[in-house]
Amino acid sequence: MLPNDPQPADGSHDESADIAARSIARWVRRVAISIVVLLVIAVVLRFWWGHSAQQRLDSLLAQYRAAGEPISIADFQPPEVPDDQNAALLLSRAVAQLPPCPSTTPSSRPS
Repeated sequence: MLPNDPQPADGSHDESADIAARSIARWVRRVAISIVVLLVIAVVLRFWWGHSAQQRLDSLLAQYRAAGEPISIADFQPPEVPDDQNAALLLSRAVAQLPPCPSTTPSSRPS
């Protein structure tokens, strides 16, 4: 019987209500256990899948590295250019030696 159900006046016990309550409790317990088991299975499968995928990725990356293919961002960085071969330095010096453009000086702007 449920706690808030009124007791019969004569003190008799309603056996069918007890059976129904036990049946409901049994089904609730079964559903709860089933949900917990399914969650545990899902978590285990997720970790197994992640581990398996990581192993396949590591194997594939090792094959590419062995073939000399660039893999990481650092592999795609261009090599440093020596100063004697770097045209950017010469261009920077040339631009610094140019006289200022007359149309960009503040005194030559139209009012």
